[in-house]
Amino acid sequence: MIQTLVQVARHKAGQANSPSRVAIDSQSVKSVPFVNKDRGIDGNKQINGSKRHLVVDKLGLPLAIGVSAAHCHDGMEGIELLGKLESLERLELICADKGYRGEFIQSAELYGWQVDVEQKPESTEGVVPQKGRWQRTPRG
Repeated sequence: MIQTLVQVARHKAGQANSPSRVAIDSQSVKSVPFVNKDRGIDGNKQINGSKRHLVVDKLGLPLAIGVSAAHCHDGMEGIELLGKLESLERLELICADKGYRGEFIQSAELYGWQVDVEQKPESTEGVVPQKGRWQRTPRG
């Protein structure tokens, strides 16, 4: 269903049905009352809850979505999303941050996809555009 909606939106935007480049990232979110499944503590962000994993095209349209406990490693959870991208005939490049190194890159290569791992300079703050993806850092 989501693939059909994405194809329609891409067509309306004058894009090919399948992207050649996507971006993958995750976001840790605090758990809410009444939700006990897939919880953990993200040590980097000190958040007790879950983590959303998302693959989007250049228009920001979702291509693959996953949810895990916050303590799960981005790269390992990202491998789970790769199978959901198999139907993208034109896909060549996955833009990611350093959380998606190692086994994630090796797994993407099995599908014939290249992974471009970029990280913004540590001295910068705020949103920094980077080759098909963005990142936000806390302001000091």
